[in-house]
Amino acid sequence: MDTARRWGIGLTAVAVLLWLVFVIAVVTTAPEDGANIGAGLLFLLAIPCTVAGATLLITTRRGGHLPVSGQQDPALSPAGAMAVPATSAGTWSNQAALWALVVGIVGVVLVLTPIGATEVAYWTGVAAAVVICLVAVVLGWLGLRRARARGGVRWHLALAGVVLGATGLGWNLFRIPELILFVIGDL
Repeated sequence: MDTARRWGIGLTAVAVLLWLVFVIAVVTTAPEDGANIGAGLLFLLAIPCTVAGATLLITTRRGGHLPVSGQQDPALSPAGAMAVPATSAGTWSNQAALWALVVGIVGVVLVLTPIGATEVAYWTGVAAAVVICLVAVVLGWLGLRRARARGGVRWHLALAGVVLGATGLGWNLFRIPELILFVIGDL
């Protein structure tokens, strides 16, 4: 089992646990007891874990190797799945892909979590979330390029980082009307 598949299973397990606690908190506790606040925080953590875990599991479904153009896929070779590229482990690392996933999760959590008690602090948090999501997309794109050049190593992580970053940027599109009202002073 490759690293991306392990990450996907781990994130999906965390997401399932968060969703389970969320449902239990909402069903068993009255709103006036404060369960909605804690459940809301669990909800904000469960969404990026679900998106990242699902993306990793879906992309690792077919194996885990994206062959370099012109190179035969080892799984399709006569030796089957036992074929392993003869190279050192250091040349197969793709840290940009791993960081894309981590930064993408942080970006989506920041997009979903309003930070600050004042309007300026709120919009500073929104700007920080947008920048972090852009960094996740750029790191994911760089990770995908490196994966293609290095035989598909960690391309799943890079793709998950791009998906999470793009999701965070997409959710920020809903804040544009609110930003316009804030800038012109009607909010």
